[in-house]
Amino acid sequence: MSKATISIAVHKLIDFVVEEYAAYYLRAPSDAELRVILDRNKARGMPGCMGSIDCSHWRWRSCPTTLHGQYQNRNGYRSVVLATLRDEDTYVLHVTVGAAGSNNDVNVLKLSPLYHAIVAGIWPP
Repeated sequence: MSKATISIAVHKLIDFVVEEYAAYYLRAPSDAELRVILDRNKARGMPGCMGSIDCSHWRWRSCPTTLHGQYQNRNGYRSVVLATLRDEDTYVLHVTVGAAGSNNDVNVLKLSPLYHAIVAGIWPP
């Protein structure tokens, strides 16, 4: 298959996945859902735990030349950082995408709106 055909197919797949699953998986949990998550984790000995936070560094092969310095990771590759908070049911509670690759995971979390909401006492409700 040509690059153009692959690109079109991938975009159509992504559009389908977003349309089909975003309403359920990419939204803030309701108060009742959050209570269930917190109760389940409390029973496991982790009171107040909403889920797992993970920062992934994704290589950005077609990074524009003007952004090369901002998005260079410690290995010399261009990358973006994807930070997610999810529970064990793969329910995504929060996503932050696009932080420059030169940031470490702690700095990426400090850029996250979720981090600011937790520190301000706004979230969880």
